[in-house]
Amino acid sequence: MFFLPLCRSWVSSVGKKTPKWFYAVLILIPIVILFLLELGLRIFNYGYNTEQWVDAGNGKYIINPEIGKRYFNPKFVIRK
Repeated sequence: MFFLPLCRSWVSSVGKKTPKWFYAVLILIPIVILFLLELGLRIFNYGYNTEQWVDAGNGKYIINPEIGKRYFNPKFVIRK
């Protein structure tokens, strides 16, 4: 009976409550992972500029030519 000690320990732990810190860690782990991923992408400047207006110089602004990538498939965006 190899599984008998395993079964006894499982039966004895059925009535135990899970500590509250376990649920806090369970919720915080995905949040921390997403935060670190976003931070890493911003540090290495991954992606392209999605601001609507870009500086054209002399205090003038023009609409971003790459703004269409934000809303449409990049292969359908008209480029200069």
